[in-house]
Amino acid sequence: MLANTWAAPTLAASTSPDALHHVILPPCGTSAGAWRTTARRSSTSCTCPHSRSVHQIDADDYGRPVLHSVPSEAAHTDRPYADESTELKPPAAAIGDNDDDLDKTGRPEWLTQLRIDALPRELRRPVMAAGAVALVLLLFGVFYFAIGPRAAQRSEAPHGSTNVASAPPVWDAARARPSLGTNIGYPGSYKTGVPPEYAEEMVPVSRTRGVSPIQTGVPGFGDKFNPFKHMGPLSPYFSASFGVDNAKHLATPTGTNGTCPLTQVHILHRHGARYPTGGAPTERVRELVQTPGVKFTGPLTFMNMYEYRVGAELLVPLGRQQLHMSGVKSAIDYGHLVERDLASGKKLFVRTGSQQRIVDSALAWAAGFFGNDWLSKTDFEVQIEAPRFNTTLAPNFACSAAADNFRVQDYVEKYLARTTARLASHVHGAELTAQTVHGMQQLCAYDTVAFGQSAFCALFSEEDWRGFEYAWDQRFFYDYGPGAAAGPAMGLGWVNEFVSRLTRTPWDRATQTSENATFNTDPHLFPLDRAVYADFTHDSVLTSVIAALGLSELAKPPRIDDTQRAFRTSHVVPFSARLIFETFACGASEHDTLVRMRLNDAIVPLGQMAQCDTRDDGLCPLDQFLASLAKRNEQGWWDKCQA
Repeated sequence: MLANTWAAPTLAASTSPDALHHVILPPCGTSAGAWRTTARRSSTSCTCPHSRSVHQIDADDYGRPVLHSVPSEAAHTDRPYADESTELKPPAAAIGDNDDDLDKTGRPEWLTQLRIDALPRELRRPVMAAGAVALVLLLFGVFYFAIGPRAAQRSEAPHGSTNVASAPPVWDAARARPSLGTNIGYPGSYKTGVPPEYAEEMVPVSRTRGVSPIQTGVPGFGDKFNPFKHMGPLSPYFSASFGVDNAKHLATPTGTNGTCPLTQVHILHRHGARYPTGGAPTERVRELVQTPGVKFTGPLTFMNMYEYRVGAELLVPLGRQQLHMSGVKSAIDYGHLVERDLASGKKLFVRTGSQQRIVDSALAWAAGFFGNDWLSKTDFEVQIEAPRFNTTLAPNFACSAAADNFRVQDYVEKYLARTTARLASHVHGAELTAQTVHGMQQLCAYDTVAFGQSAFCALFSEEDWRGFEYAWDQRFFYDYGPGAAAGPAMGLGWVNEFVSRLTRTPWDRATQTSENATFNTDPHLFPLDRAVYADFTHDSVLTSVIAALGLSELAKPPRIDDTQRAFRTSHVVPFSARLIFETFACGASEHDTLVRMRLNDAIVPLGQMAQCDTRDDGLCPLDQFLASLAKRNEQGWWDKCQA
């Protein structure tokens, strides 16, 4: 199954925050040109009108869909790996026993013996007339599909590029119900890095790599401190803890009638491990090693041969694995709910922002959940992340007051002062600044997730890593979280959508913030009848959503001396972070329905919310949960966002 593309009309953005550009992918038909068979590759691919797909669908030997990436226009210079075409060859035709049935022209005996003059005279004219009509119809069909309007659309559609803007194709709502797709353009900026070669570069740090493809043992640290659990949002994913005994309370809750059935699941998921974003401090390190005449000695000697190989913003292989495994885990946890929806004709509804790493994360998760047939079981919606477009998955574009309030540079100068002075004596021919050293710390994380290990990690002490983590904590708390004037405002839109889905109540346009009204008033694009929803976004959005929920412990400003503080970015928004809400029906009333919040596998105690009772298991009755959020739109948050 592949797809056509559709773009809804773009609305005026200056006066209406609902500007929309969305791609819909209905299934291809079997018409000529909609499916293309390439004899050389012995495979079938779908080439639909208007398609600018990031992906191509082939069929395996048994007709099952197989997804392949289509390179961008710069694929010859901007690909992580060589473009090795997958040869999909169908089974050889078994004709051995029937060779005698074919003459030298390839016609079977029955056809060879079929002659018009052998027919009775009264049947010859009707047979010839029927044959002529069939031939005319066949020729008409060929010419229609070859030179008709759909063929013209196909010939004009650009393929294989995510970087070239084109006029949005027109979708006729009267002719087809939309199915949702993956490529709407607006992928953000990105750059591919070089492929890893860990097997050639491995150094003995630990006895075994274990199941992880990366090495997170750092020389000089024992089991008591692991720097990779203190890297803030750059931490590889690990399970967190927020004060509830998971081992005791993670089991399905029970009521008076026994085990309470799970009824709904809402997932808000960060993308997986990636390359640095553009303008990151890591680029200062690249500038340093490329400075003419610079030499490094002592612990920095490795930098004489260091090559800056990371790309920008795209997922690294580990990032794809993180999301794939998360999809597998979700299938194990919630597969029965999705299967129940599918049996009633309702696909799993997945939303994602348009930036490439977000789309790729959602695709990897869906493939983990369903395998290669996710296309037929998923409604996949991509929302634009760009100025003048509303989406709760990137609310900063609708919030003019969104800004970087915390001056992380000042704190970096403070906590890295001694380490910068220590390392500066080993740099000859250039000045070493604290900001460059901060980039080295970040490269420890980025090089590890991209290439398996990093020599930068061993340069820093436990104190350095705790300072590194605390710098991230302050930035997220005061830029996107409870400490920012616009923090709760940017999370409010998603919370409004979540409450609509939770209660199966139509979204209220009167409370609109960053929501896209064009989406949310269309039941196909914002359904309310699913048991499982999955949204894919950024770490900043997760932080803002947590701020909008009003969780008192997570709203406390972080202190570096509080090693058990709730708001710690390493625990809240590591790579591949996931926030999950589950509802359990323990009775007929809202008070008998229980809500559980899980952040990175750990139960978050909902007794922090204004109207929820404090419980050992951290759960909250649905009526109390909703009461805690009842006045969320009356706080004036969005007014601050627009200031």
